[in-house]
Amino acid sequence: MDKSVSRRHLQFKAIPGAENHVAIDFGSSNGTFINESRIEQPTELKDGDVIRIGETVLGAPSSMMCVAREPLSRIEVEYRRRIDSMTISERVQRADALLSWARGFVARQILAERGPLSDERLKWEVALRQYGGDPTTRALIEGMRIRAPG
Repeated sequence: MDKSVSRRHLQFKAIPGAENHVAIDFGSSNGTFINESRIEQPTELKDGDVIRIGETVLGAPSSMMCVAREPLSRIEVEYRRRIDSMTISERVQRADALLSWARGFVARQILAERGPLSDERLKWEVALRQYGGDPTTRALIEGMRIRAPG
């Protein structure tokens, strides 16, 4: 544990409409440093920035994660722009379409492995593959799968 870091030392904040996050030092006695320059006011972070609080060194947050990554490709930038321009309703419809595609993909895998199954049995086999990682959910799905006709 770094004893030179205050209990409330630093905050990362997303600014609506901005591409990058902002680092805000809460007036800590040992300061916050970005690329070894002490910050006194909210400071925009860029990929590749090095943040130091006390003896602790962090990478600048990318998409709310403190990990280093390659710059976004033109395709990724365009994809994010399009997603960000969607309404909530459009995003929900897109998520539903992606989940539907994933269920179909898993169903095709199961049918290729096991051969023909009833629609009801296939539905529960897909659910088990997609959501069976949680023990409680797995038990519920297995109970329904057992009752489903062949």
